[in-house]
Amino acid sequence: MQAISCDEAFLDFTGIEDPEALASTMRKEIFDMTRCTASVGIAENLLLARLATRKAKPDGQYRIVTEEVLK
Repeated sequence: MQAISCDEAFLDFTGIEDPEALASTMRKEIFDMTRCTASVGIAENLLLARLATRKAKPDGQYRIVTEEVLK
């Protein structure tokens, strides 16, 4: 995990079988504990994850899969 600011962090989900389920669980736990919503972007690198987070806001999650990225 890499903290970016008081309300933003990057987590490496490499090797996680279902990162979307994990992100959903984390968002629920954050809300249950703090009553604050969280948005999650999931991708193969930090740049794409940041872009995915923008699409996920507010209070959602979005995943960019490798096949969606032009190489």
